[in-house]
Amino acid sequence: MGPTNKAYNEVKAILGKLDRSIDDARKRRLDTGPRTPSTPVPAPVLPPASQDTLLGNGSSNAAPPPAMRPSSIFGRAQPIRPTGN
Repeated sequence: MGPTNKAYNEVKAILGKLDRSIDDARKRRLDTGPRTPSTPVPAPVLPPASQDTLLGNGSSNAAPPPAMRPSSIFGRAQPIRPTGN
């Protein structure tokens, strides 16, 4: 038995509604006008260095790099050797 005329009309109505909602969403997205870029986040303001501050002395106050992750107790993976059967 083929599709009935009622089922065809229901599917056609659903697809028409879907097309209209897609067109409305596209219109809202495109008709909002030119978008202004968001204001950039200002860089943090640091207090000016005083005359008492030693600049560029070669030493670094940076934190040491994080420790290496310990290797697995099983070691690296080994390839499976083919059997001679």
